[in-house]
Order: sequence, then C-alpha cells, then structure tokens
Amino acid sequence: MAASGFGFPYDQKTASSLVARFADGSEEQRGITPQRRDYDIQRLNGLPEESVSPPPDILERILRESARFRQARARDTDASWYAEGFDWPAMGIISSLYGSQRILNGEPRAPHLAVDIAAPMGTPIHAPADGIVSLIDDQYLNGLFTILDHGHGVSTNYVHQSKQLVRLGDKVTRGQVIGRSARPAAPPVPICIGNDLVQVALDPSLSTPTPKPAKA
Repeated sequence: MAASGFGFPYDQKTASSLVARFADGSEEQRGITPQRRDYDIQRLNGLPEESVSPPPDILERILRESARFRQARARDTDASWYAEGFDWPAMGIISSLYGSQRILNGEPRAPHLAVDIAAPMGTPIHAPADGIVSLIDDQYLNGLFTILDHGHGVSTNYVHQSKQLVRLGDKVTRGQVIGRSARPAAPPVPICIGNDLVQVALDPSLSTPTPKPAKA
C-alpha cells in the first residue's frame, strides 16, 4: 500500500472532509477539524529598508525567484521517502517558530511558515530523509536556497547557506551533508527549514522523530 499524507494551512479553523477510496470501489469518509494554535509575534527592527520594501527592479527579481520556488514545490513524484519521518537537519538553537507573525521595522508582514535554527557559520546541514534536489538557487531574500523533494509533493527547503554541496537532480540520502550555514548578521540570519505538502507550508517540527533543538 502506498504511503500518503495531508496537511492544513497554518490558519485553517474550519473542518475538512477526508475521503479514502479503495481498489474495490468502496470508500471511507471522515470529518477532521484542525486544532487551534497560537503563534508567536516576532519583531525584527533595524533591517535594511530595501529588504522590507524593495525597489521595483528588486521586486521583479523576487517575483521570478518565487515562481521558481512554487514550481519546485509543485513536484509530485511516486517516491515515499517522506513516510519514514524527518531528522532535524542541523544542530543549533531554534530562534524562530513556525507560524510566527513577523513585524519588520514596525510593519506587519506575512507569517513565517518555517523554523529557524541559529548556528555558527559553517554548521553542516544534513538531509532529513532521502530525496531528490529539486531546486538550487541564490535568492535576494533567502540567499543560497535548496529544496529537497521527498516524494508525493512533500518537500523540505533550506535557506541562508554559506555553501551548497549538492546539485540540481542529485539523489541524496538521510544524513548526507547538503550545505553549510551562513554567517549570522544583525539581526541573526539562521538556517531556515521549511516543510511543504504540494504548496501547503507545514510545521517541520511536527514530523521529526529525532529530538528537537533547544529554543532560544
């Protein structure tokens, strides 16, 4: 039997209907209501103004990079590596939680749908599970950026790297070093880990059986 999974957007509160259809033509339906979660509010001040409100030429670049990101997240392959769970990809201190509302230089922004780990420059970043490298990029906001495809639309992504050690299309194995963390800035720019299920950004800390790093 093939492994499968599903997830809800971070702010969904309404019930959904899950329908499982079997080979014999029968089906089973269940209603699922997401549990309410309260998220942190994170204020980041002193950021360069061009990072908060970029000029038109930079905004055009950001939009192009976002399109490549969405395309990589839309991959849906037959692999099921994700079903074995994910290890934490790096050691460090959790400096920002999934769902945190970010206020940049006093301006409310979109929630942070990933987890940040603050670590010394050059800290190894490990593949949390087997996968295929579906995107290698150098982005304006995210720096050196890598996405791993773990099958059936499940992917993980890693930003703010000082070095990428894999290439587009590479097959990676659990624990393989895929990159290294960048030098922290002021405010800190840590490793950022995201977990996606076909365009729905999930909390990566909920799918990691290995111990979670300490929170700052």
